[in-house]
Amino acid sequence: MLADARKKKGLTQDDMANALGMTRGNYGHVESGRRKDPLTPDQAETVARRLGINMLDLVIAMGYPVKCPGLEGEKEVALLQAYRTAPRSASR
Repeated sequence: MLADARKKKGLTQDDMANALGMTRGNYGHVESGRRKDPLTPDQAETVARRLGINMLDLVIAMGYPVKCPGLEGEKEVALLQAYRTAPRSASR
């Protein structure tokens, strides 16, 4: 997801790494899901903004658990699936 979004924006891994203050190799690990340390909130916001990705979509794509207070199990899964398949407005 991240690599496709980056390429659509015409950005290189070096461009993204520089914007995040990391090496290209580290950014490559972010894209591949191999990075052990999570991005800081500022870095995640930068990725989302530069790539035009909704923050929740970014968090889900990076494999972070998302908890919905008051919903567990099937209800939580259904809510997240509904969110991911809902049409996005241009303002998002």
